[in-house]
Amino acid sequence: ATSEEIGAFHRADYVAALDAADAGRFEPSMIDFGLGTPDCPAFEGVLRLASRAAGASLEGARAIAGGAAHLAFNPIGGFHHAGPATAEGFCYINDVVLACAELAESGALVACLDLDAHHGNGTEAAFLDDRRVLTVSVHQAGRTLYPWAGEETELGRGEGRGYNVNLPPPPGAGD
Repeated sequence: ATSEEIGAFHRADYVAALDAADAGRFEPSMIDFGLGTPDCPAFEGVLRLASRAAGASLEGARAIAGGAAHLAFNPIGGFHHAGPATAEGFCYINDVVLACAELAESGALVACLDLDAHHGNGTEAAFLDDRRVLTVSVHQAGRTLYPWAGEETELGRGEGRGYNVNLPPPPGAGD
């Protein structure tokens, strides 16, 4: 993904901090963006790696939107915790948001189904006010597991009300 593509969701100052880390420079202010933590270390090549993962998701979305594919799979994608100016939960660039937004911009009806033990908080936050993307997250109850969010009562806001669904089974739930 290019800087411009990444900038469609992520703030420029955050991308600049990722770029500095990518070049091997660590600055104390990076911690404000969640960089340099045990979950999101700042390391040389971080932006290169994250942008490739995001680019693969964008290419998949474009192939679907353009009719060249009916299905796309990115085995290194799914970084649903990253926010506009934050890295968290091992996620630096939210490729899920970028791909869903790309599909929505093409006029597609988009449903994002997130199946993970952890709630997709970054993706949910991106579309809380947006009815173009239905987000459905199946995850362990947020009161028991990071990122401590994703309750059934989080339904979206404004134009997006009703387009956000959380299905958090309790810990140890089976079939």
